[in-house]
Amino acid sequence: MKRKILVVLLSVFMLFGLTGCFKKTPLTTDDFITNANSSNFTTQDVTSDFSSEPSVLKATIALNSKGYQVEFYELSEESIAKSMFNTNKADFESLKSSKYTDSEVNAGNYNTYSLSTESEYMYLSRVDKTFLYLKVDISNKDAVKEFIDKIGY
Repeated sequence: MKRKILVVLLSVFMLFGLTGCFKKTPLTTDDFITNANSSNFTTQDVTSDFSSEPSVLKATIALNSKGYQVEFYELSEESIAKSMFNTNKADFESLKSSKYTDSEVNAGNYNTYSLSTESEYMYLSRVDKTFLYLKVDISNKDAVKEFIDKIGY
């Protein structure tokens, strides 16, 4: 029921051209690193791991002492970021267990998708040509949600 209400509200806003109200400012890799470091993550540039993918301009992982990581990508084109979002969303959806909750927002210049199962929390966000990916143990859900809120993704 909540999902239907959200879809209806987003449809109404989009119908009336109010998507400008739903724009997010994309982070740069430097912004991501600054926020991650101030949240006690250790960051690592992994761009070289994608040397065969010229569309990946920068790739950074933020590692937490609890053993989970958040991945951040700057891409050459928005269409590439949208494709990464859709591919990973489909991968996450295939992991749905008998008990799960998920949510999705598609508005303005961004998309988000989250999925909680009994054992994992998964989250994707695309803002313009940037992409954020995480898949963590459910026990870390609150901590990563706090980080996501902090960075505005």
